[in-house]
Amino acid sequence: TGCRIIRDHQLYEDNLWWELSSQSKIIDPEKAFWEANEQQTFEYDYVFECSGLIAAPGFIDAQINGGFGVDFTSLKDTCHYGGAQAFSQKVLRSGCTSFCPTIITSTPAQYRDSLGKLRDFMSSQAGRQANAPLDPFWRAGEAEALGVHCEGPFISVPGAHPKHLLSVPEQGYSAVADMYGNLEGVSIITIAPELKGATAAIQRLSEQGIIVSLGHSKSSIQDGIVGINNGGRMMTHLFNAMLPFHHRDPGLVGLLGETKLHSKFFYGVITDGIHAHPASVKIAAAAHPGGVVLVTDAMEAMGLEDGVYQLGTLTVKIANKTATVEGTNTLAGAVASLDECVRNFRTFTQCSIVAAVEAASLHPAQCLRLTDRKGSLSYGRDADVVLLDDSLRVHGVFKNGRLVWANPGSVRFRARDTSLGGTSSKL
Repeated sequence: TGCRIIRDHQLYEDNLWWELSSQSKIIDPEKAFWEANEQQTFEYDYVFECSGLIAAPGFIDAQINGGFGVDFTSLKDTCHYGGAQAFSQKVLRSGCTSFCPTIITSTPAQYRDSLGKLRDFMSSQAGRQANAPLDPFWRAGEAEALGVHCEGPFISVPGAHPKHLLSVPEQGYSAVADMYGNLEGVSIITIAPELKGATAAIQRLSEQGIIVSLGHSKSSIQDGIVGINNGGRMMTHLFNAMLPFHHRDPGLVGLLGETKLHSKFFYGVITDGIHAHPASVKIAAAAHPGGVVLVTDAMEAMGLEDGVYQLGTLTVKIANKTATVEGTNTLAGAVASLDECVRNFRTFTQCSIVAAVEAASLHPAQCLRLTDRKGSLSYGRDADVVLLDDSLRVHGVFKNGRLVWANPGSVRFRARDTSLGGTSSKL
C-alpha cells in the first residue's frame, strides 16, 4: 500500500494485491471481493506499507554469465547446486527476479556437463519454490532461472570466446543438437546468421520455441534480415562482437532501421557505460524503443572486488569496473548489476521511469514469450515485484509474493495476526 504502480505503461497510485500460495499471482481486488461468498471472506492477511516507493515488475536478465564468484559455464562438480543457489539469492538485491544463466562457447563435453548441471539446478529450484512456506517473508528466496542462454559456438566473431572452439552449423539443426546433446532447458541460442546452415538451424529452433538471438557475427544487413524472417527474435548485446555500422552496409546494427521488422525482434544492450557509448544507446532506443532489452552480460566478478576471475576457460582481469581477457583489451563480460543498467539507460536516453523499467521487465518477457507470467503487474501475473525510488534504486524485492529483501526502514509490515506484526527487520 501507499505506493505507485507501473501497470499498462503508466505510473499511478494504487494498492497491489496478490494471493500468497506456492505460485503467488497478482489479483484483481474488486473481482475477488464480488466473487467472495461473504464479505468477511475477502480480507487482508498481511500489508506491506511502501510509502513513496514505486512497485514495478521484477527485472529479467536474459544474458548473465554469473556473479558473486559463480561462473555458469564452468560450474564446479562439488558446488554447482550451492553456487547457483547462492547466486540466485544474492542477485535478487539488484531487483532481478528471473534470469537466463548463460554459457559461452565451449566443447561439446563442457556443454553437456554445464547444461546437465543447470537442468538439475532448475528442477531443484522449481521444487523449492513449490514448497515455499506460506509466510510473507522468505529469507531463502531465489531469482528464478528461466532457461539457459547458449552463447555460441555457432558464431563468427569470437570476442571473449575461445576462438579455436567456434563452429559452423553446416548440417543445420542437427549440428546444433549434436553440439549441446540435449536442448531441454535451453531458452536462447546465439547464432551468427551468415554461417552455412544457420538459416535452417534458426528455422527449426524457432519452431521448437527456442529464442534465436543473432550475434557475435560478421553478418551483412541482408543476412540479418534473412535471419529475422526465418525466426530470429533477438540480437545479442547490440554493437558488441558484430561489424560496426557502415553507411553502405550497416550490418546487424542496420536492422534498427528496418521498421517493418520491428514487431519481430528485440535487441539486448549492455548499458554499463563501457560496452556502448551513451549516444549509441540513445540512437538505438530512439530507432526501436519497443525492442530494447537491458542485459548485464555479467560474469563471476559481479558483486566482488577487482581481481582475477574466470569466464569459462578464460582468465579475466577486473579493474575499474571493466572486465578484460587477461593480457588483452578484449572486453569479457561485465560487472554492473541490472539495476545499475536500468538507471544508466534512463540517464543515457532521458526516457521515462516507466520506459526504463519496461526495458528490463516487459520487453525481456515479451522476447521470451513469457508475458502470461512475467514482465508486468497485470492481474494473473506472478507476484514478482521490485520496490524502487524515483532514482530507480532498489528498496525491496518480492519473489513469489514473499518479501525476500528490503532496505531497513523502507518497508513496514502489519498483519491481522498481531503475532506476525513487525517491520522488514524480520529479514
